[in-house]
Amino acid sequence: MLERPRVMEFFAGIGGAARAFEGMADVVAAIDINQNAERVYRANFDHPYIVKSIESLSVSALTDWSADTWWLSAPCQPFTRRGQRRGSQDLRSAALKYLLRILVSHPPRHLLLENVPGFESSGIRNELVMVLKAGGFHITELEICPTVLGVPNRRVRYYLVASRDIHFEWSVTEVETRNLGEFLDQSAVEGSVLAPAILERYQAGMNVVPRDARVTNCFTAAYGRSMTRSGSFLEEHGRVRRFTPAEIARLLGFQNDEFGSSFILPDWLSDLQLYKLLGNSISVTVVRMLARKFLGQLNGSRTVE
Repeated sequence: MLERPRVMEFFAGIGGAARAFEGMADVVAAIDINQNAERVYRANFDHPYIVKSIESLSVSALTDWSADTWWLSAPCQPFTRRGQRRGSQDLRSAALKYLLRILVSHPPRHLLLENVPGFESSGIRNELVMVLKAGGFHITELEICPTVLGVPNRRVRYYLVASRDIHFEWSVTEVETRNLGEFLDQSAVEGSVLAPAILERYQAGMNVVPRDARVTNCFTAAYGRSMTRSGSFLEEHGRVRRFTPAEIARLLGFQNDEFGSSFILPDWLSDLQLYKLLGNSISVTVVRMLARKFLGQLNGSRTVE
């Protein structure tokens, strides 16, 4: 009988990893400091969600869950140009540095990490790899965009897979990109239509796409507040509008025929709040495929009675 991994979801957000692992692993607990993220998470998942900073929790508080797999999607701002790429010197890296210390003395069997391009050249990544190698982990690093898996949305991310049991391998096979229209609401959304004055002011820096487009720009946490470099806008019926939170959730993979239930975006949160939460989330499509490949190789290497 194969044992399902017990996953600790660090930097959980709204539950992108929990959604990605659904049906394949058991998430024993999730941790994040964002209370709005917790509200979305609790609307969709039953397991415990700890609303505290990771570095404020004791070692026993983190290890008593007996998780054999860690999922990490730490704040990306310390590794972006906009965040001045301060890496480990950024206060937002404190939790990740704390987990590095725990890794030395209380390592799980497996660790999966997601972050933005740029993380791979950071000092904290180098320290992480050093700690993992010293702990006997096999390490694989990849950079993947959902577009190679057929999703019409750019979201290039760095992924690290580390295991003390196997050396993970994934040669990504690119598939044809799906039509954007498959992910969109069928009826026009009046509240998201942009005023002509807004279009005139920002159109030079906006990415506007039609319903049958094959790619959209990466949606960031600034979508809804910033008109440029925060994501794409949709042109239909002679007007331009923002993508709705539900449409962005579909592009990220939160809705999928494999899942037994719809992903709930609570209506007591505003669109701006949801845009921020979704922009800080992950590509569920990529992580689900990554998890499936990893767990398939792991289960092929051993049988646990």
